[in-house]
Amino acid sequence: MGSRRRPTTRGVSELVIILALIAVIVPLIMVLQSWLSSRAGALESVTVVQPLVGYLVRRTYSGDNTEVITFGIRNQARDTFTITSVRAVLSNGSVVNAYIASPTTSPQSVSISPGDEVVITVRVNTGSANVRTTALVVAATDSTNRRVELTINVG
Repeated sequence: MGSRRRPTTRGVSELVIILALIAVIVPLIMVLQSWLSSRAGALESVTVVQPLVGYLVRRTYSGDNTEVITFGIRNQARDTFTITSVRAVLSNGSVVNAYIASPTTSPQSVSISPGDEVVITVRVNTGSANVRTTALVVAATDSTNRRVELTINVG
């Protein structure tokens, strides 16, 4: 019969290794889950501020199928915006250009600095006495040429 050899070094049991790994990994997973939960809670509290806010001031009708609409725009951003165009959405579904009557005749010269507010008067040719303006769409760009469109309900 063969002789049995005795190992010279003793090894660690697989069961002990598995238990040690579980004892280390479970607390790490709990810490990671807690950290991710706190980050998700922080993301939910982020509020988005619209850079431009508009409101209707006054609206009048004239006999020549023209509406005169006065509206205000407030700049809530940190950058100056320049108005590039104003369009009117009519009750018949068509979209027409609105022409700035005040403060100037060129929309590109109307700039709104951060925190400022401007009141603008536009003329809209509706084409018919039965058609009215339902909304104004104001397009503006900032100094980085980022385009923002603001819809003002006037209907």
